Amino acid sequence: MQVPWGEVKGYAEQVIPVIRSHSDNLIVVGTPTWSQDVDKAANNPINAHNIAYTLHFYAGTHGQYLRDKGNYAMSKGLALFATEWGTVNANGDGGVNYGGTEEWLNWMDQNNISWCNWSIHDKNEGASIFNPGGSLSESGKYLKDILHGSAPYAPWR
Repeated sequence: MQVPWGEVKGYAEQVIPVIRSHSDNLIVVGTPTWSQDVDKAANNPINAHNIAYTLHFYAGTHGQYLRDKGNYAMSKGLALFATEWGTVNANGDGGVNYGGTEEWLNWMDQNNISWCNWSIHDKNEGASIFNPGGSLSESGKYLKDILHGSAPYAPWR
């Protein structure tokens, strides 16, 4: 989404009080350029409590320059949540970029950043964790290994 931070912030500042009238839970706010410009939010943050800013990335496309934006935002006190990330290219396709994914996972782990992987789908593209028909894709197998490694003694195992 190519919307200036001022517009995103203005909208968030309108809806946050409505949300707060019902809940004190975490509110995750998007940022410009498909939720990659967390640095812009860091320069003019929302004045509210329990707010996190979303960061989207794809390991095959986005690298250190985007982690640098995240580092800058965190240095200014912002909490980040990677609400969408993929093991492949930003167009949702291509093979798994194992090296790039490991760099991102290590960075998120080191910075206590929660994440949601894209995409729980069986669409015929690299980002989908399922192949058409339901078997795990290359990305799905890799994500399963990541999740098992993160919680080897989880009660559901």
